[in-house]
Amino acid sequence: MHPYSIQSARWTKVGYLMLITVLLAGPLNSAISQAITIIPGSYINDVSPAIPTMTLFGGLYLVWNKYIWRYPVISRFTEPPDLNGEWIGGLQSSYQSDLDEYRTDGGSTVEGPRIVIDQTWTRISVTAYFKDSTSVSTTASFIQDMSDPVLRITYRNMPDGQSEDSMVMHTGTNDLRYRTDQDMEMLEGKYYTDEHRNNHGSIRLRKKD
Repeated sequence: MHPYSIQSARWTKVGYLMLITVLLAGPLNSAISQAITIIPGSYINDVSPAIPTMTLFGGLYLVWNKYIWRYPVISRFTEPPDLNGEWIGGLQSSYQSDLDEYRTDGGSTVEGPRIVIDQTWTRISVTAYFKDSTSVSTTASFIQDMSDPVLRITYRNMPDGQSEDSMVMHTGTNDLRYRTDQDMEMLEGKYYTDEHRNNHGSIRLRKKD
């Protein structure tokens, strides 16, 4: 996984987490002290345990970064959207002179892309599996375009050992607009490859249930 950027400042959310930590530290340490007093043994009762504020903040940040940010109630007020999971769909490529369209149902014998996204609040990885190659993201950013966020990634494509001779390792860019359609999550957009392949095309994906 690698970092990704968003248009809003993450430090404002971190500031809110620090404020929550300060508000929680006192009551939490008081509750721990009260709980200790009911444990038999005077040598324990003489101890005044306390969780340092920065330790509490570090734990809260780790939980936020991994889990809390993606909850629907929370994600309405934070960037970016939660894209974790497997995405399936199809593409049209200029590599085929007639712009043939490939589709996939997530099986192992189809030719279209199967994309797996792993994401936290600060890091992401996007891996696309094709019949003869695999693409791995190298950079990513979210761009707020009107009402729909756009995921922009650069990637490196690596052909499989048994791929066609014309297949070479190359880099490229994807611009994928995230939207929902009747409770279905969609990623739609364009891709462009470097001068080694010099292809372009469109991609349409839906999140697999």
